[in-house]
Amino acid sequence: ILKILTNEYIKEINSINSNYLGSKLVLVFSTATIRNELSILEDSGYLKKNYYSSGSIPTNKAYEFLVNEILQEKLEKFEGEEWSNQNDLFFNELNELDELSDFIASKLKIFNAIINEQLEFYYDGVEELFASPDFQEKDEFLHLAKTIDLVEDFYKDIFYKVINMEPMIFIGKNNPFNLKSDLISFMTGSTQTTNEKIAFILIGPSRMPYKKNWLFLNKLLNNLRINN
Repeated sequence: ILKILTNEYIKEINSINSNYLGSKLVLVFSTATIRNELSILEDSGYLKKNYYSSGSIPTNKAYEFLVNEILQEKLEKFEGEEWSNQNDLFFNELNELDELSDFIASKLKIFNAIINEQLEFYYDGVEELFASPDFQEKDEFLHLAKTIDLVEDFYKDIFYKVINMEPMIFIGKNNPFNLKSDLISFMTGSTQTTNEKIAFILIGPSRMPYKKNWLFLNKLLNNLRINN
C-alpha cells in the first residue's frame, strides 16, 4: 500500500485516498482495511495529511523506504540494462559537458551540476526545477534559490565528496553537502573517462520519480565510462 501510494503521488501530485488505492491495488482489499492501514502508516510517520478529511501524502520517510529498495536492487536491475539506440546516438555525438548538462535537464526536468577534475563547473535545469509545482509557494521558492546558490558556492567541496563515493540518493536534510532542505532530494555519481574524472549531482523535489532518475543516472555513468 505504501509503495503504490507513494508512486501514485509522485505521478499525480495529489493526496491519495482509500477509494483511489482500492482501484489500483492488484489484491482486493476493502476500503475499510485500506483506511486502517493508512492510519497505521500515518502513525508510523510514513504518511501525513494536509487536513483531517484529505487524502494521504507520503513523507520523506516514505521516500526513504522507496529509495532503500531501489538501492538494494540496483546491481541486479541496472547493470545488465542498455541504452536505447536514441540515447546511444546522442552520447556518441556529445562533445562538451555543458551539452550533457543541458541534456540531463531536458530529460529529467531537474537541476544538475557536472564538475570535472579541473574543477570546471557546468550546470543546467534551474528553470526546470523552479517550474516544478513543488516550489510554487514563496517560502519554498526562496529556499530552493538559496540551495542552488550554495551548490554554486561550494561546488569544489561537492566534487571531492562525490568523486570518492558510490552513486547514491539522499533525501532531504540527510545529505553530506550541508544543504538543509526537506523539500529537495539529491542523486550523485561519478565516473572515470579516458581523460578525466567527472562528478554529477542531480537536485529535484523530494517528490521526484526516483526509479526513473536513478536508472538514467546509472546508465549515464556506465555509458560515459564505456564510450571513453
